[in-house]
Amino acid sequence: KHRIPAIKNKILLSSAVEIADKVRTGEWKAVDVIEAHINRILEVNTLINAVVEIRKEAFRDAQRIDEMIAAQLSNSKGETVKDSILNLPLLGVPFTCKDSVGVEGMRLTCGIVRRKHVLATETAVVVSRLQTAGAILIGITNVPEYSFWWDTENKLYGRTNNPYDLSTIPGGSSGGEAAIISSCGSVFGVGTDIGGSIRLPAFFCGIFGHKVTPGIIPTRGIFPLPDKQRECFFSIGPLCRYASDLLPILKVMSRDYIEKLPKLGEIVDLSRIDVFYMEDDYDPNKTRVDIEIRGAMMEAIRYLENAFKIRCKRFFFHKMRDSVSIWVSVMKSISDTTMANSLAENDGVNHINIYWEFIKSLFGYSKHTTSMMFMALVDAFFSKDSELIERELQKMQELKQQFSYLLGKNGIFLYPTHPETAPTHGTTVFKASNVGFVSIFNVLNTPVTQCTLGIATNGMPIGLQIVSNEYNDHLTIAVANELEKAFGGWVAPCTIDLLNTKQVINI
Repeated sequence: KHRIPAIKNKILLSSAVEIADKVRTGEWKAVDVIEAHINRILEVNTLINAVVEIRKEAFRDAQRIDEMIAAQLSNSKGETVKDSILNLPLLGVPFTCKDSVGVEGMRLTCGIVRRKHVLATETAVVVSRLQTAGAILIGITNVPEYSFWWDTENKLYGRTNNPYDLSTIPGGSSGGEAAIISSCGSVFGVGTDIGGSIRLPAFFCGIFGHKVTPGIIPTRGIFPLPDKQRECFFSIGPLCRYASDLLPILKVMSRDYIEKLPKLGEIVDLSRIDVFYMEDDYDPNKTRVDIEIRGAMMEAIRYLENAFKIRCKRFFFHKMRDSVSIWVSVMKSISDTTMANSLAENDGVNHINIYWEFIKSLFGYSKHTTSMMFMALVDAFFSKDSELIERELQKMQELKQQFSYLLGKNGIFLYPTHPETAPTHGTTVFKASNVGFVSIFNVLNTPVTQCTLGIATNGMPIGLQIVSNEYNDHLTIAVANELEKAFGGWVAPCTIDLLNTKQVINI
């Protein structure tokens, strides 16, 4: 397989918490941390095409942090005052965000050709919060057109590749984020999720991700900005290599809304949680769950049972097999316009023939991707007032009630993220139904943590989703932390050859 270059700097292997600790004590300089990560981006980006713009001001920010730390360390005599920069939880930690999250003065194209020269006029609230906490933004990452597909490719920046195998997809729409984080070019990233856009890339690229309970993190500065109806299905959340980073990052992201997650950060007694699981939904339109993915889930279940003396219960939600039609119906029911009209508006024309554009896209003659036109065709098939939509909305409500009742206040649900490891490029349209494994939880309004469980025999990452009821994000994150300890978590997509050691680690 075509591998990305080896990791040769130990800074690149560090978690956000570790970096912040070393920067605030002066052991590491923030400038060196930023330099290491930007150099790594430059080293791998020609292969994975994940980062579309590097933020030049990152070095200035790092230098300012180093100067302030040096001044405070020399004057504090070992004491840290309340408002000291040394108290910032993400001090000097480099991060990235996808090209649908606004950063003032930087590109905000969302993979749309017509927006090629558009710059954000404001910085998204979530990015501002991270910067206020000491984190340093180093780049913007690639997304599919309109951030609306489970792969990452557009006509503006091209295709992003999976670092474990460049012939496979990184997932979408936060595919650029997952690819560069797994490649150690960024410590963590800002993702968004309305149909699996955090969880699928995290799964395919072997890292962790969290779809927070909707409504917790403000959406201001996101493009396209979700309207009030869509906000209840839309989540912003972190992607990172280490489960231990999820909680500190999420606390910063959800700062003003922390009262809605009162148990966030509390120690969870895993011997008192209720664990349910389902290995497949057996929808004939979806791929059957791979035996290795199913096996990894069962290993995780056996571990939880043995380690915490609990009994995990298999439960089959029959309506889950209709996940795709339920999700599409919900999205259609809350939409004020058709995708064809939205495309025409962004193209600056009165009308777009989606059938002709779809045919053109197959031969590379359209300014839109084939996946975008495929979604426009699916959207056109569903009438907003059809009986099908009404029937699917009723299924959604019944499933939501059933799910809420089963999990209660202390339950989690383990479920496959995707039935197979990362597919090869150019196959996603034919396997679109597989997205139902993740999209169903957007319409159920649940928090979900994507947990990696290692590498399959084909060399690609595998993992599972950990789901709970609304506002129980602390449960899913706690279980992810435990499974990371038990199964090892992220595995590098390349060799690790540290300069200060003689040992070369082959992964």
